[in-house]
Amino acid sequence: MPKASIHKLDDEEIVVIIRDAYPELVNVIRRSAIRNVPTLAIDNVYIRDLDAGMPDERIALRLGLVPIKGPVEKYEKLLEEKPRMSIPGNILKETIVERRGGKPDVDDIFTYLFGKPRGKTKIPAYIVRTSDMKIFAPDVEPLYDMPLFIILAHEDTACDVRFEITIGRGKEHAKRSPVTVAASSYMPKIEIKDPSRCESCTTKACVEACPYGALTYEDGKVKLDREKCDLCELCMRACDNIRVYGDENEIVLRIESDGRLDPKYIFCRAIDEAIKELDKLEEIVKRSLEA
Repeated sequence: MPKASIHKLDDEEIVVIIRDAYPELVNVIRRSAIRNVPTLAIDNVYIRDLDAGMPDERIALRLGLVPIKGPVEKYEKLLEEKPRMSIPGNILKETIVERRGGKPDVDDIFTYLFGKPRGKTKIPAYIVRTSDMKIFAPDVEPLYDMPLFIILAHEDTACDVRFEITIGRGKEHAKRSPVTVAASSYMPKIEIKDPSRCESCTTKACVEACPYGALTYEDGKVKLDREKCDLCELCMRACDNIRVYGDENEIVLRIESDGRLDPKYIFCRAIDEAIKELDKLEEIVKRSLEA
């Protein structure tokens, strides 16, 4: 019977040690975390009127890749709607000007971009940021405050951009995957072939060869910090008295969140989604056997 224990858990990642489980099972959970956990993301961008000195397609791409944070479970019912429902939002010049109190972000766009003015006339501009996005849901917002594009601070400069936020999964587009890292590996173990050689060792070649500082030499013994070991085997090349290998009965699953979802939620939801897919597969197999 497989067993699991949480080795590390914080706001950024979860590290789970899974014992007595097939690697294929752990890989199912890992892939499910990447592909099947739902997230919020900008799906459609409508540029009605914009003077940004940048192609509309490029701006739409930037907006589409802005990570969106919000309570996924609350809006999950959107997945069941056809056509898919959405959370509307916009970026309007009036909002930008109002938030700045009418004062442009930069006095001269050329000095800002190139480090020096172009001629004697200064051209003020606004740096449009993700914080200027107005989303019509109080608990949904961009994950980061970062610049998107620039508009000049002229009276006739327009900015009217609309967008829609929907729920989707990583299998639809990579931007919807909630993880930056989802990796599994065997737990490292160390074996010393002849302990007496370590007691009389003067070179400590294996310790020096480790690029991660996973090996230490104390009181005539070589010790392994399993959290630091990457199983690169450079220590084995430096010394034939040591063997570092992966324990097939212990698998380390590491899932790092991109910040939109809690790592523990991603792990648990990945398991739930994997079970759903296996149930669907079981039904398909049963129907094919009965046919």
